[in-house]
Amino acid sequence: MSEDNNINDSYAKGGIFEQYIKDIIFDKSNYDLLHITPSDEQIKERYIESSKKPDFKFRCKKTKQEFFVEAKYRARYDLEDKVKLLDLDRYIRYKEYETPEIPVFIAIGIGGKPNKPVSISLIPLDEFKHEKLFKSVIKKYEIDHKRSLNAKKLVSLINKEEIQTKKAHSSFKRIISKKTLWPLVILFFMLVFFIIFYSLKIGNGSNKKEEQKLKSQIQAYYDALENDNLEVLDYFINEKVSRWYNSSNVDLNTIKKDLQKYYYKYPFRIINIDWDSFIMYELPNNDYVVSYILDYKIKSKANGNYSTYILNIKAIWSQDFKIKSMYEEQLNKN
Repeated sequence: MSEDNNINDSYAKGGIFEQYIKDIIFDKSNYDLLHITPSDEQIKERYIESSKKPDFKFRCKKTKQEFFVEAKYRARYDLEDKVKLLDLDRYIRYKEYETPEIPVFIAIGIGGKPNKPVSISLIPLDEFKHEKLFKSVIKKYEIDHKRSLNAKKLVSLINKEEIQTKKAHSSFKRIISKKTLWPLVILFFMLVFFIIFYSLKIGNGSNKKEEQKLKSQIQAYYDALENDNLEVLDYFINEKVSRWYNSSNVDLNTIKKDLQKYYYKYPFRIINIDWDSFIMYELPNNDYVVSYILDYKIKSKANGNYSTYILNIKAIWSQDFKIKSMYEEQLNKN
């Protein structure tokens, strides 16, 4: 029996698939190899800091684009047509190496053998909202598994989110003309634009107007949280927050990282504000103290049951409607 027909050790399979990714998909004629994670044997001799990085860092010779690749081989999908690829700790660690200029991809080989997979997909790290990915998501990013990835395909994978955004913008008028239900993300941005426009109008400065503006901002903030939209948190939260739940003097970047971990653990959330409980008053420095009841539901799996929390939220919003302090009191848990 040949060696490649007797590959039983998972580490050996992983190493063989990594070799395949390096030599076939990102071959030396088209890609420069900038980093390769050291082997387990090398790490046993002495810990190597770079072992925390994804398996490879490449640079496309044609476009000069740099990017990281973590290689994962799986023999098959599970009974739910899913595969488990990254745990939370590894996802967060790889996220630290990703920048707008240098993306991180997970190269997934499915079926066949590690050196002859049936299919390969190159999936952006941001697609990993859960530990397991559906087959439909993996198939969406499938590439030619028998030859080097061409530069044009690489660019399309890197700019996929930007392309989708452009398509959404181009179809905006068509959506309105058909009077269909707007996606929640469009509704969110409309709320943001409304707040900006409304704040520029000359008003009488009454508490009622300020209360309505602040309510709109709070609703938009929770819409962003419910839809994993961390990119817009700069619009809602101060660079430095004096109190963030159980912590003091927390910066915005730390808040984003904590929320990212939380979203990964609890990808399903329903948030409802009890506006009848809303209380607001203005401080001498023109900041606003607010209090309201929040109906908050979370679960970690699609087929699981929601845990429901009734929370009393207390917060301070600045005069330009950004959170300066926020904490909660749990009233009950069902």
